[in-house]
Amino acid sequence: MIKENNEGELSIGEQIVKQLGNPKRAKTLHALNKRIEICEKLIRDNKEKLTAKDFEIIEEYKKGVAIQENSLITDRKS
Repeated sequence: MIKENNEGELSIGEQIVKQLGNPKRAKTLHALNKRIEICEKLIRDNKEKLTAKDFEIIEEYKKGVAIQENSLITDRKS
């Protein structure tokens, strides 16, 4: 559950990324796609509350997902 930022707590973007977990732990393309699906839903649900910094954090997470996706595809072809 995403909470509004209180003093000393994580920002909404950080909460979203934390909830989704490390993309390197995903072992299938389906798992990665599911994480992106959930991420997009959380963005829609919290769009009014997100700051530019939150969007930066989320974009970095998406880059990590893309890197893991490329890694899985490459491993699959080997």
